[in-house]
Amino acid sequence: MRTDFDGAQLDLYWTFVRGPSTGLYSLSERPGYPRGKGNAATLDDIATPALVARRQQHLHTRIATRIDFAPAGPGQYAGLALRQNEANHYQLRIGGGKAPRRIQLVTGVQGATTVG
Repeated sequence: MRTDFDGAQLDLYWTFVRGPSTGLYSLSERPGYPRGKGNAATLDDIATPALVARRQQHLHTRIATRIDFAPAGPGQYAGLALRQNEANHYQLRIGGGKAPRRIQLVTGVQGATTVG
């Protein structure tokens, strides 16, 4: 299944952590490209991070995305995440700032987060 994000709203199969992420994303600023607004919450926190998610439906799945992201400073990231809960998640993210952009694999296993 492919999503082009060209509608005025997200389809019902898209979800968020702890309720709607009101104000944390936009579908209208650049049609066809969901634009994340970001906040200080991470996947480790019991909070509402700037995350638009979809539940995995099958044991075997392939996921791909195209990301147009130019971080303006340190601590800004965009990418893909596999999330079970605050203690267990994986992120493949793009980060950066004044230094060149970099791709990082972040693993959270039983509460211990490692950036590689």
